[in-house]
Amino acid sequence: MFICFSCLNQTCMGEVKKAKFSFEKYIIEDATIHVSNKKMDKTINFNFEPKGLIDKDQKIFELTLETSIKDKAESFLIEISAVATFKYVEDENGDNPMPFLLHNAPAILFPYIRAYIANLSALSGIQTILLPTINMSGLAKELERNIKYKEKKPE
Repeated sequence: MFICFSCLNQTCMGEVKKAKFSFEKYIIEDATIHVSNKKMDKTINFNFEPKGLIDKDQKIFELTLETSIKDKAESFLIEISAVATFKYVEDENGDNPMPFLLHNAPAILFPYIRAYIANLSALSGIQTILLPTINMSGLAKELERNIKYKEKKPE
């Protein structure tokens, strides 16, 4: 029996399809941490605000993921704005890569944010904050509502 390990499908027969988008880079545009003398609570709350910018001419999608983390006692507050750049292709069939980007772009960026928060908190003299792994596909609808399109430059 043949099983394709790319998709775990017995009928795939190893047909490999080229990805419709690629992760180019990310940057932490802004990061702040506020620490108080209060005792840190074990209950950590975090919030994500995704925004997207599409440049149809350059076939570029930029995801901005604003993240805020604080504990129940409000002994600290971390706010981060991270931007990831993806290139995409629209194939000859007219297939749109946006559904893939909406679901996968936040999941691709999140581990970088997670590591940044862990390092920032550890180097700030507070307990290291290690966010759990999270299924980010729940952000897809909010991201879709927050997408803007880059306007063409006048020629």
